[in-house]
Amino acid sequence: MKKCFFFAITILISAVSVTAQDVNEYYQRAVGLRGVALQDTLHEIIKGHQRQSYDDLRYIYALLDTLPNGEIWDIYTDSCHWRANENHALPLGSGASAECDCMQREHSFCNSWMGGNGGSTNPIRNEPFFSDLFQLYPTDGYVNQIRNDNPYGMVSVDETIRVFSNGAKLGQNAYPNAPEVTAYEPVDAYKGDIARSFFYMAVRYKYEDGTFMDDGPMTYRSQLKDWALEMLLSWHHLDPVSTKERNRNEGIYRNWQGNRNPFIDFPELADLIWGDGTAVFTMEPDTLIRPRITRCEVVDASTVSIGFDSVMSPASIADLSHYRISGNTVTAAAADSVGGLLLQLASPLDFGATAYLTLHNLQAAGGTYLRDTVLVLSMGEPALFGWTFDRIDSADYYAARSIPADYGETQANARIWFDGTHGSDYFQNNQLQGLTAYGTTIGDPRPAAVAGYSLSFKNYQANGQTFVVGFSTRLYNNVSVRFSTSATNTGFKYVRCVWNAVNPSDTAFDHFLGEYEIDSADRAANRFSSHLFRAGDEWDGLDSIFLKITIDAATHPSGNIKFDNICIHGEKCTYERTVMDTVTAGESYTANGFDLTIPPSYAGDYVYTRRTPYPDDCDSLVTLLLYVVGGTGIKDESDELAAQYRLCPNPAAERVTVSGGWMRAVEVYDVTGRKCLSFPAVSAERLEIPLRGLRAGVYVIRIVAGDGRTVQKKLVVR
Repeated sequence: MKKCFFFAITILISAVSVTAQDVNEYYQRAVGLRGVALQDTLHEIIKGHQRQSYDDLRYIYALLDTLPNGEIWDIYTDSCHWRANENHALPLGSGASAECDCMQREHSFCNSWMGGNGGSTNPIRNEPFFSDLFQLYPTDGYVNQIRNDNPYGMVSVDETIRVFSNGAKLGQNAYPNAPEVTAYEPVDAYKGDIARSFFYMAVRYKYEDGTFMDDGPMTYRSQLKDWALEMLLSWHHLDPVSTKERNRNEGIYRNWQGNRNPFIDFPELADLIWGDGTAVFTMEPDTLIRPRITRCEVVDASTVSIGFDSVMSPASIADLSHYRISGNTVTAAAADSVGGLLLQLASPLDFGATAYLTLHNLQAAGGTYLRDTVLVLSMGEPALFGWTFDRIDSADYYAARSIPADYGETQANARIWFDGTHGSDYFQNNQLQGLTAYGTTIGDPRPAAVAGYSLSFKNYQANGQTFVVGFSTRLYNNVSVRFSTSATNTGFKYVRCVWNAVNPSDTAFDHFLGEYEIDSADRAANRFSSHLFRAGDEWDGLDSIFLKITIDAATHPSGNIKFDNICIHGEKCTYERTVMDTVTAGESYTANGFDLTIPPSYAGDYVYTRRTPYPDDCDSLVTLLLYVVGGTGIKDESDELAAQYRLCPNPAAERVTVSGGWMRAVEVYDVTGRKCLSFPAVSAERLEIPLRGLRAGVYVIRIVAGDGRTVQKKLVVR
């Protein structure tokens, strides 16, 4: 079973440097209000902020939107590792042709929606909303250009146009009731940030949006359309306020605009303004004891199980209006045997995709309501290899009775046997359906799914017989098997799965995996349905697995069962390591498997990663922590002389030994040129230097050789 994540609305008091008293005074006029009155009062509180120059944003971002390591915080990609340039400004550019070409200033609430045309003389550039920091973010230029003025949305898996390096997607909007247009879906970690930016715009510019589009992709002027409001509220709940947002909110208030984003200070305001309840704004934590979710599992691709710590109202559980799921529909809801509920979905969840299930207005038997909660449902890893049966010939059935995998990594032992070997039974010719058996696209891992043929057995004489799927998971973890089945009314309706990794012919080593009975409605319609079995960590890294599938309960010689798209899902194992090194700006770096050209303008700490796939081993993931010495930094006077001297160990923690030649003096400098340690008149060929008191970072060891020449060596202190 696959556990799912869930997020509920929580009441958060701002935890940044501003005091609780400051916040209370700031929002005091809004206490006791809800709905439109609350929105209008908040507008009065936050309006009239200090407008910032759009050109100055490049400098503000360098101070406001930085990670702890000094890199610019980009919500659209996490692979570029941008830093402020030599002018302490954002490295802006235009016309990007790939990720990491340049950075840009991204209007989350698009420029064109506010009446802009992209021109530098457009009058809205002088309006406060054009440069409002609460809706503007530093982002990768290429992703920003691709997003363009498309709305945010939930991208359909089948209609994805592009996937960016951090997992964000561009494609057709699949959110219920949204226009079927191209949309941009950010990663989950920033969905809440974007939602709270739109809530802020709807409050701040409610009566100052005369230039805004009357009917925009997501809004009517500054106000959200119903589908967009519903989606952004779910994102607001999915991705709670982060420390990053609180710090940004405080920085904008204290240093630049002089106003705050209320939805960062008090997340419950969104529901108090746009929700259906009667609660009012109190600035006090909610002390009402509500039911809570204690368990959430994806039982199979079409079934979700949810548990609670309270007895829920049967009528509330049965009301399907309380459930909303992106790109899907809840068709049935019923209480289960342990006090929770089971939800049936109209269509199976797709592997590798994420669905968002919102629970709205669910009521406990005692009368209290569950907080509106978003459940994040995801299904498994990608298909590694499998059997789609599209290249079956008669010999596979009647002679070989053994079918090799035909998709993905078709390993030598990835086969299906029904010939009496490897723990399988021998299926007679009158028990094989042959090439007349049609297939299905359900569960087909290929981009262009093909129904094709299927592996099909018939005749009740084969009741209780087993065929075997054999494969290796030596390099894979989190392995699952998924396949689709279809049976006739008189066919094999019962399927049981066990597995064995030691001796496939000895049932004493078999482990139970799962079983099911094909639904009577599916049998009556002779239609396929998908089935998923997760092995947990029991299949991780095994040289061979023999999955035994037993069919049973047929009642007629022509009754049959068909199997299609038998796929093994998992993730490749990975070796991870971190390397620390130093290079001078303007030089090339070609060590540790990297091939980098370091721009002359670079200086400071940079992070690079590379992944190397290996067909017969785990993939390699290397993180390079590279310190770039500025172009005017110290260089060794003589490569030959420098090669004589060594620092060991390097990187070092408590001490480092300098050796290799006669030394008159040894000095330690930090990257600013400040002398940290000095050992004059050493007159030795070996010196041990204590490093206690030095902070972690990169240092330069300056060695004065016996002939008076100097050597500089780079040292990393951990």
